[in-house]
Amino acid sequence: MRKSFAAVVLIASLLASGCVPLVIGAGAGAAGMTWYRGKLEDNLAVPIQKAHAAFMAGLKDLKIQVDEDKADNLVGHIVGRLASGDPVNIDFKSISSNTTQVTIRVGLFGNKEYAERILEAARAYL
Repeated sequence: MRKSFAAVVLIASLLASGCVPLVIGAGAGAAGMTWYRGKLEDNLAVPIQKAHAAFMAGLKDLKIQVDEDKADNLVGHIVGRLASGDPVNIDFKSISSNTTQVTIRVGLFGNKEYAERILEAARAYL
């Protein structure tokens, strides 16, 4: 009984302080990819060059037009467009020699479903 009361008090205090998104975000980060402010973010256990090549191949499979493509050994950026004209922005950041952080935004406000489809298309090449 004391443990459940303590849990209720903790949740109530988090709600009152506005920290619930932080707690939910921390839990989601532990599971892998996170969705925050219209962007899907994931860390891939591959070098940035391999991640970049996988996303280019995945975008080609999905027939997403690529308008801009820049990458080096530290950062990368791909800009594309869906057939509907909605923008696709993919950013890469090298976290270590074998870890790349990828951020995907589809549309002006973010489309989680399409961002996840792009990530899965790229993962097929990893």
